[in-house]
Amino acid sequence: MAPIGLGGGALQLLQDRALDGPGDVDGEPGVELADRWLCLLVSVGAVMRVAILGTGKMGGAMARRLKALGHELTLWNRTRSRAEALSVGKVAATPAEAAV
Repeated sequence: MAPIGLGGGALQLLQDRALDGPGDVDGEPGVELADRWLCLLVSVGAVMRVAILGTGKMGGAMARRLKALGHELTLWNRTRSRAEALSVGKVAATPAEAAV
């Protein structure tokens, strides 16, 4: 997966907004820093290609949210059927394949 390129003032906006400290992001109190970055990337129009390794409770929730935000997902899970059951992206045969 290629890193996301942010041009102009977008990167500075991300840095400034992400370092504001705890508080509301889009009206949601208590959003963690990683979630703040995700919200900010979406707000500047960045579409990400994301590989999620492990589709248990946390990975599955992240996958559903990222897909709802319009990102392209590749999933891998030891039990392939669990990744397929999410129906939110391509399912890779190996972690290495997911990362390509």
